[in-house]
Parts: sequence; C-alpha cells; structure tokens
Amino acid sequence: MPLSPTVIRLERLAETLAQDGRTDDAILLFDHLTALAPDHAAFLRALIPLLAAQGRRAEALERLLALDRLIGGSGAAMTEFVDLLNDAFRDCVDHIRAEDYAASDRLLVTLLHLLPNGVPLLAAAVARYCAVEDLANATIYAQRIFALDPSNGEARVVLANHCRANHDVLSEIDHRLFLAAPEHGLDLEERSYHLYEIVNCVLSHPINDLVISQMEAARRLHAELALQNEKQSTPSAWIAFHQDMLDALDLASLSQPVPMPPPDFPAGVDAKGNSVDMAAITALAARLDTEAVFLVAADPLYVERYAGFFVRSVLRSTDVRSLVVVHIVGGAGQLPKIAAAIGIDDDRLILTGDDFDARQPTGRVCDAPTRGPISKPIAHYQSARFRYVGPLLKRLGLPVFVSDIDCVLQRGVSDLLDQMAGMDFVLNQNKGIIQFAAQITANLLLFFPTPASDQFVGFLWQYLEKALAREVIPKWIDQIGLVMARHFVRSACPSVKIGYFDTDRDINNVVYGEYAPNDYRFLSLFQSFKLSSLPF
Repeated sequence: MPLSPTVIRLERLAETLAQDGRTDDAILLFDHLTALAPDHAAFLRALIPLLAAQGRRAEALERLLALDRLIGGSGAAMTEFVDLLNDAFRDCVDHIRAEDYAASDRLLVTLLHLLPNGVPLLAAAVARYCAVEDLANATIYAQRIFALDPSNGEARVVLANHCRANHDVLSEIDHRLFLAAPEHGLDLEERSYHLYEIVNCVLSHPINDLVISQMEAARRLHAELALQNEKQSTPSAWIAFHQDMLDALDLASLSQPVPMPPPDFPAGVDAKGNSVDMAAITALAARLDTEAVFLVAADPLYVERYAGFFVRSVLRSTDVRSLVVVHIVGGAGQLPKIAAAIGIDDDRLILTGDDFDARQPTGRVCDAPTRGPISKPIAHYQSARFRYVGPLLKRLGLPVFVSDIDCVLQRGVSDLLDQMAGMDFVLNQNKGIIQFAAQITANLLLFFPTPASDQFVGFLWQYLEKALAREVIPKWIDQIGLVMARHFVRSACPSVKIGYFDTDRDINNVVYGEYAPNDYRFLSLFQSFKLSSLPF
C-alpha cells in the first residue's frame, strides 16, 4: 500500500532527527510510523539500530521479531542484524549469571523465537532454569538440544536427572554412560560422578539381570578410571572414595545360595550379673510370656553413655510384654561390671558381649573426603547387632525391634505391631534419597519370625561379615548391607512383604539438638543431642 504524504513527511523528519543525533525523538517518531504503516518494513529497519545504539536491546529484538514476521519469517531479517543478536545473547547470559531473570527472560523469549534451533541459546535457557531448580522447563530445552545435537553434555546431564525423577532407569543409565565415556571430554572426577550415579540409580529400584549387567559395566569402567586417577600427580579423593564404595557392594552376593543358619547367640548376664545362655533367655521369655524383643548393640563407651536412657525408656513406655537385649561389642569379660554400672534391676534386661578387639580391627573405616579420618572401628560396632537377630528370631519366635542405642522409646508399640501384622520385616526408608548408602536408615528395624526374615537377616550378616574383612570399609556398610539384603530377599522370596515406618511419627530422620515434645514413637538422639535435656 502506498504511503500517504503525511507519513512520507514524518519519515523524512525522523531520518533528519536521527542524523542530527536526536535519537530519542527519532525513536519516538519511527515507533509512531510503525503503528501508522504496520506493513512497511523500512520503518522497523530504521528503528532497530537506533534502539540497539541506546542499549535498548530487548526492545530492538522485539522489533526485529516483528520485522522477521512481516517479511515472511524466513530469517532473512536476522542476517541484517547479526551484531544485535550477538550482543543480546551476551546480555542474556550475563543476566542469567547475575540471577536477574526478569531481564534475561525478556531477551531469551524473543531470541528463542528468532533462533529456535540455536544450540548455544537453548543451552542458556537450560542454564537459566537449572539455576532455579526448575527441572521441568530445563528438560524442555534440553530435549530440543538433544534432538539437534545428541552429543551435548549439558543436555545429557539434565535429561539424566529428568529420567531419575521419572524412574526411567534404563534411559538414565544410557545418558550417564555416554557422559562417562572418555571421548566426551569430561574430566576424571565428573566421569566418576556419573558412573557412581548409575549405581545409585539402579539400587534405588527393583533390579533384574539387565540392569545388574549395566551396573557391573559401570563398575568396571570406574575401576579403570580409578587406576588412571592413581597415576595423576594429585589424585582425586572423590574418585578414590567412589571406588571404595563400589567395591563394598559385592554384587555377586545377590546370586549366592540360600544363607547359612545364623550363628550361635552369645552367653550373657541378667540385670543382676548372673550368667545366662540362649536356653535361659528362651525360658525367661516363656516365663514372662514375652511378646516382643528390643535389641541394641554398641561399644562399651556408647553403652555407658546411652544404655541407661534406652533401657529405661523401653521398660517405661512399652505396652507389650518385652525383653531388652543390650549387646556390648568387645565387652564379653566385663558384663557383670557393666550391668552394675547401668543400674537397672529388672528381669526383662539381658546383657551379652563378644571378644572383639577394637585395637586390631580388620580394616580401615572410610568416610567422605569432606570429613576427617575415622580412628574407631565404627562400622564393626554398627554392624554387630545384625549378627544376633537371626538366632533371636529362630529361638524365641517373637518380633524383634533392632535399633540404635542412642534412641529412646516414647510411647507403646502394640498398635505398630498390629498395623504391621502380616509383614515379614519393617524398614526405615529415607524419602526421596537415591544414594545407596542412605536409602535405608539403620536406626530402627522390626523383624517378624518368618522365612523371608530369616533369608533377609541371614544374607545381611553373611554380607557384612565379608565386608568387614575388607581392607577399606565404608562407615555406612550396615546401611549398604540393608539395601543389598532387600534386593536379595525380593529375588529369593518373591512373595516377601516389606513394611515401612512412618517417618513423621514412628522414627525421626531429622536431627534434634535437644529434647522438645514431639510425636515420634522412637526418638533418635544422634551424636549432637544434648542428653541433659531429656525429661527422664
């Protein structure tokens, strides 16, 4: 459509204003002309550089998008303003880094309309949404990058996390194996991370032969990577740590034969210091018409610090006829003395001990690189109780609560036993935790005398006995063992029934610094708890 004389005169005036350096007035007039003649591309072509020269790149981009649409959306308009596109992209990235998302988004939205297949631009969008932990939007742009460039590592990372959130194990493994391959440019520590995450992913779901084979492939790749790490001038502590953790898994144990019968239960003493053996404990349970057993184990120092609180809380709060068994690791020759020190004269209390020598542990206990070395054999202390669950279940035929000793019972368990009737055992599963060493917290378990429980505790102790003989032992080996035992029993006993504690009421998985009234049935005190704050 021809321009009217008035529009032509206004155009000449706008050009004169621009030539005279009156940029603001020229912008105002050209903007008015685009409204008067919206199909006339020359006005937009004149306006865009004026806006860009003033640093008003978001407005300039919006006019460029209008120009591109006006001339058919072929992208031809963008070749005229390459510098603007580059400057706007740099501004967008800078805004994202500065966390100024209002400014970045205005640029980003327009740029994405103009360059829908620009991988660097899509990567900026991924970075923007990852920065605010918006996985849904980050995934949309990562999928677009992946369709254009399947080798893009940033997109693969986001898609791997998306697969995890959606329990797509096989696709997550595919992405992380790609990222861990040496030809894709990640450093050794990044590659180690992705291989380790494959194992976390697999062990957080029911497993089959296919995923076990893939996990084994990841472990083999990591072993090769760990050898490369040792040859570096400054080896990565994280790679070494990941290797120690993966070495502890012993996947071959999942296909081992049915576990051997449990070991004998150790001799002990009653609350008065009199000797008792398993036969005497069985007779006592029958005489007291016992309905449940509470089992804890700890080294002498922890027994001294916590046993009194634990035993008194159980004897006070239990609403079923109970026995309390406290096993002292390395305390076989001190049981009468320890019984006297606890000072609780009650027929329901039994103390047992073994001859473990803490001065000569079989292996070194490792922790994450961010923490200091561990001098005590805490893995042995934490695992000891699981040696004796099997014989208690077999001989007494009663439900057995197994807990940490730094724990107190605050209310009865009869309703819990009723609620879990029909289960084989009950675990404390951490909600939303994928790391295999922390999926199950070992601070509270409940076993019923069933064949599936026998299989579970039999496997668990055999697994731990082998793991505790290793040169390096992760401090969480008991919890790793629980995860592996669950996988084993699901295969060995397909009809197994596994219950889970209510972590809002049955047991706390959050740390309390001191006592405060709460709804937890069992309250874990953890190491930093202020014992003097307990009301008993």
